[in-house]
Amino acid sequence: MPTYFKTFVYPCLALGLLIAGCEEKKPAEKKTGPFCLSDSMQRMVTIDSARICSIDDELHLSGEVSFDENKIVKVFPNSTGQVAEVKVTLGDKVAAGQVLAVIKSADVAGNYNDLASAEADVKIAKRQLDNEESLFKSGLASQKEYEEAKLQYEKSMSSRNKIQSLISINGGGNMQAGGQYIIKSPISGYIVEKKVNAGSFIRQDMNDNMFTISDLKDVWVWANVYEADISKVKEGYNALVTTLAYPYGADNEFVRRVVADLGFRAAASCEPGISRIGDDPLRLRRIEISGGCAPEQLLTLIGRTSEQDLSDALSAH
Repeated sequence: MPTYFKTFVYPCLALGLLIAGCEEKKPAEKKTGPFCLSDSMQRMVTIDSARICSIDDELHLSGEVSFDENKIVKVFPNSTGQVAEVKVTLGDKVAAGQVLAVIKSADVAGNYNDLASAEADVKIAKRQLDNEESLFKSGLASQKEYEEAKLQYEKSMSSRNKIQSLISINGGGNMQAGGQYIIKSPISGYIVEKKVNAGSFIRQDMNDNMFTISDLKDVWVWANVYEADISKVKEGYNALVTTLAYPYGADNEFVRRVVADLGFRAAASCEPGISRIGDDPLRLRRIEISGGCAPEQLLTLIGRTSEQDLSDALSAH
């Protein structure tokens, strides 16, 4: 009985495998008709015509806009003193000869006092010279006495001329006998630096300038380029600067108008807060972040909805 079962089963299995191997495979049916995009794909895809055009490869960099150092004039004080009045502010357009500041100086007053004394000495020496000359011509004075009077007159004239030259070098017509002198703009341009205010003292050991004036016809843009992107920057490539940060956050209506005329699209001030859609793009506010602020804290600050909440959050950090 066992032998008969094995002989019958094996041939049946072999015949079944042979029939299965010889069965012809039917090819998959090809779907015909137009290709259709799903609704979600249609919202993501834009259809356009094929055409030949150049590919613009833009490189976004951060940097700094600065005035041309070769086209600026730094205005220094002529003498020590106290600033009585400042006529201009940062960003103002000035003309050559325009008054920038008024300063009261004890040194200037002292120079005019010395000049008055020197002029009095000249008058005395001139009168004495005339007397000695008259006596010398009448034979009542010696030539030595006449020469001494003449020498004294020349010395007094030299002292007066020295003081006059000193006043002329320090400002000349811009100074007054009362000790007041005026600082004027040497060129036409814009005030790009202002380092004094009314009431400021100008000491002898201060070597800093009061104002810096530039015509701003040409400016420099210092861009920070990563080492991996240096090969992408070539001489002659077009550069577009769209955003500006006001120096020390100082801006006013005139400065913003100049920034807009220079072609900037946006500018950031130092005013704290969140900038929203519809705000003036040339007066963007900022969120001050301390060095120890974690990314989660930054997201929390940005997510604040009210100005009071933002102010409290900034003061907390």
